[in-house]
Amino acid sequence: MYLETAHVDPPAQAAPSEDHRELRTDEFWRTLPGFAHVAATEFRSHVFQQRHAVTNPRQLRDTVGALVPDS
Repeated sequence: MYLETAHVDPPAQAAPSEDHRELRTDEFWRTLPGFAHVAATEFRSHVFQQRHAVTNPRQLRDTVGALVPDS
């Protein structure tokens, strides 16, 4: 009878990172010219997010403005 189980035990894994659960609380969107004027309560609403979702290159350009070169 075998008592050594190292050959069947799964390798030890590091604890999973939960950084994705730590949401930002600062007003990070104010750095984007397209959203600089938006209040915190408005930006955090699902209605605002749904209406202002960036879905194409033109909208992306309008949102980030001169922060990114044309190339």
